[in-house]
This record gives sequence, C-alpha cells and structure tokens, in this order.
Amino acid sequence: MTVDFTKKGEWSSVTNTLFVFSNAGIQGIRKNLAVLRTSRGKKFAAGLVASGFAGAVTNMLVGGEDDDGELLYLKIPDHIRDSHLCIIHPNGDTPIPGGKGHYFKLPLGYGWSSFWALGSRIAEVASGRVSVLEASAGLVRAIGDSWNPIGVAPDIWQFLSPTLTDPLVQHATNTSWAGNPIMPEHPGYGLEIPDSQRHFKSVSKGSEWIAKWLNTVTGGDEVEGGLVDVSPETFDHFFEFLTGSAGAAAQRTVDIPLKLANGEIPKISEIPVLRTFVGTPSEWFVSKTYYANRDNIERLKKRVDLYQERGENKKAHEMVQNNQKLWGLRYTFKSTDKRIRELRKTARALPEKDQAPYLERIDKLQRRFNRLVGDG
Repeated sequence: MTVDFTKKGEWSSVTNTLFVFSNAGIQGIRKNLAVLRTSRGKKFAAGLVASGFAGAVTNMLVGGEDDDGELLYLKIPDHIRDSHLCIIHPNGDTPIPGGKGHYFKLPLGYGWSSFWALGSRIAEVASGRVSVLEASAGLVRAIGDSWNPIGVAPDIWQFLSPTLTDPLVQHATNTSWAGNPIMPEHPGYGLEIPDSQRHFKSVSKGSEWIAKWLNTVTGGDEVEGGLVDVSPETFDHFFEFLTGSAGAAAQRTVDIPLKLANGEIPKISEIPVLRTFVGTPSEWFVSKTYYANRDNIERLKKRVDLYQERGENKKAHEMVQNNQKLWGLRYTFKSTDKRIRELRKTARALPEKDQAPYLERIDKLQRRFNRLVGDG
C-alpha cells in the first residue's frame, strides 16, 4: 500500500506548516481506513489482535521476572510494546553486555499497530499484573498515537503544540515525545544539584563536557550551579530536534570511540542501526516505580490524616482497611527513603567516577521496596 504525497486538501499547506508531514499522515490513515472496510482488512485486523495477545503471553512466560519481581516484558516501554513486535530473550539473558532485559523489536505499521496493542493489553490484564484501568488508559494512548496524523504525543500540551515549538514544550515539562523524562528529576529533598550534573548515563560525551565546562567557567562546580547551568540532556534534546535522526546517529557514532577511550562500554541504545532492532531495559524504570510507590503511600497517609482531623474516623478506618498492605509499609518506606537520601548525599560529594557503588546500593534498596509493594 502506497501513499500519494502529491494529493492535498484545502488546508494541507496550513497543517503541514504547523505539523510537519501531517499531510502524509492523513493520506496514510485514509488508505488504512479504506482497507479496513474490506473483508480482507477486517480479517487482517482480527489476526493482529490474536497475534498481539499470543505475543504478549509468550513474552511474559519466556522473559521471566527481574530481581524486583517485575515481569521483564512489562519493563519494555509502553510505546514500544504497542507499536512493535517484540521478542524478549528467554529469561531476559543474552550474550549482549548487560544483557538482562534485552529484546528484539520490529516496528509495526501506523494504524494497524493499534490492533496489536489491543491484543497485548488484553493479555496483560489476563496475567493479573496490569489493572483494567491501566490497560484501558494505555490502549487509548496507543490508538491515539497510531491513528494521529500529527504524530505521537504523551500529553495534551505536546498534542496541541506545533512541530516548531515541540522541543520548548518538552523541555518545559521535562517530558520527551515518548513520555519519558528528558533529564532526571530533582529528588524533592536535600540540596538541589546543578543542572549540569543532571543527566542519564546514556548522555553524549560531547554534551556532558560542554555542560560541565560552561558551568565551571561561569562560577559553578559539582555542588552549586554557575551563571550558565544547563543539563547535557538539554543540549542532546535540541540537537536531535534540529538535525533529526541523521544528526542523532552521527552524534552516537562519534560518542562510541569517546566512551571506549574512557573505559565505558556503549549500550545497545547508543549504537546506530542496532538500536532500531534491539531494545534495552529502561534505566529509570526502577526509580520511577519507587517514587510512584512513595507517592501512593504519602497520598494514603494524607487522606487518613485528613479524615481523622475532620473527626471522620470511620472513613479513616475504612481507608486503612482497604489499603492494609500499603499502610503497613509506611514505616519501612520511611527507613528505606532515609537510607537512600544518605547514600545519595554521600555519592554527590564524590567525583562521578566513584559514585557507582553508592548508586548500586540505592538501586538495590529501591528494587527491594518495589518488590515488597508488588508482593503486597
């Protein structure tokens, strides 16, 4: 099936100016809907639903669980599971460096991927690991992304934003087009670290050097930000927007020898071409889950306290009874979070190359707490 890029409507020049390639997206959707009306198209859609279900079940059974008790398959980002045929390696182990959780992926066609997502979401609910509400919300996003002619958008702000202002909106909300944080969030306690120190391990070496240099020459250091204090993730984000996938691929290609020279082994997600077909575990999944659990406990405690302040003791009692496991973990969380703060404070006082043992201990504490919540 091909798309006629020369076919345009009355408003196509306006929409293409605001949302790049929107005309091609609209024409593609029109073609897909025409095929879907046919008997063959309906059978193909039904086959995709069945295949999505079977694929998800197989991946959940074959992939196994991570150390924190979470299914490795469910650690694959939602937008990848919904738009790709994923094949996770048995038990998550591969000969690839740092192989646990790696998977192979093949992109599915726009529009049609929503039927695959429907099947996989049904399987996730049937497994008991994902609630109906979570799966429904994810499916709505998947359908919207798959049939949206102006591209993927994780929130209403990016959906309404014209292409030209996308990087500004994404930077303001610290949310990438896939819904992931562009840079690590401030932990919400203790001293805030300079933005030049806020980055993931996958950040490009060039941007990391530039950010630290600008911070240093304008009066900053590793503890306090200078006059020009910018995260290296910000540089990477705007560079990729301005240069597109070709620029990002070139940047990653240059980074490979720099990281090898620095004694680092590049991740699969940092190697051009290969990263298109091999997926890697999300480096922020564990901490993201931990902070979500933290928020749930703190929200529960605030509601119970509020009911008690109002003298609504019956409601407070019912709230505790309905969330016994979570309520019982509040003191465990308090001690765990205190220990994590201490380790993070110690790590920040050290050079970056010496922080790894402390960060590993933080990761283990977060995984253990996530497992307690999951077991509950």
